[in-house]
Amino acid sequence: MKVKVGVAGATGRMGQLIIEQIKKDDLFILAAATTSANNPLLGTMVADHVFLHPNPEELFTKGQVVIDFTKPDLLEEHLRLAVQHKTKFIIGTTGLAAEHKEMLLEASKQIPILYASNTSMGVTLMKVITTQIAKVLGPEFDIEIDEIHHRHKVDAPSGTSLSLGEAAAKGRAVSLRDVACFERHGHTGPRPVGQIGFSVRRGGSVVGDHTVSFIGEDESIEITHKGISRSLYAKGAVTAAHWLCDKSNGLYNMEDVLGLKK
Repeated sequence: MKVKVGVAGATGRMGQLIIEQIKKDDLFILAAATTSANNPLLGTMVADHVFLHPNPEELFTKGQVVIDFTKPDLLEEHLRLAVQHKTKFIIGTTGLAAEHKEMLLEASKQIPILYASNTSMGVTLMKVITTQIAKVLGPEFDIEIDEIHHRHKVDAPSGTSLSLGEAAAKGRAVSLRDVACFERHGHTGPRPVGQIGFSVRRGGSVVGDHTVSFIGEDESIEITHKGISRSLYAKGAVTAAHWLCDKSNGLYNMEDVLGLKK
């Protein structure tokens, strides 16, 4: 029997791609799909007997798993419904604040939740490698994280950049909050030892490119991931949904999906 999936934000770019992946998947069937109440596509049929509607509760009553790539301000209600209906929940929404992550942790005591700011397999591997390199190389190697995304992206730095920064900080056993630099302008003085710098560019239709640089006096190392198609995120989300299906309560991420945690 197929597993029923609900997709939040089904008319967005990611929502549409996720629905495409679900339709091609042997395990899943689309059970519900939401969009905003003022969307002109409201009422459109997106799969057999599945019509776009604005009521998020239908996602969690009809779906055994819900995939959400919407907005941070919808997270609290979606988590409440997921807990109420004991629905497995995958969240790929970026731009979450600390209070949102506390909500995830609290809700995960009652349901299985997988949160990933980036569902790419390649980025997941990149984070693990970044931690390893940062652990081996001392603070004499400066760390810089550069990104470029399409002109429509609304948060900066991206969730992926921040997660790469967290990965580097983890390798150095420090808090990213204490060493991050998000802005340089004017007379800044010498670069502080141990600082992790961020650079952000926006333009065109770039899916998302990220580079972590370790820059020493005599050599440097760069790790780069380039997103060629947004489909990579949809494929990763559906892969994560497969993995989450038989998991117990807890808060998981893509490293868990790939078996990369020790």
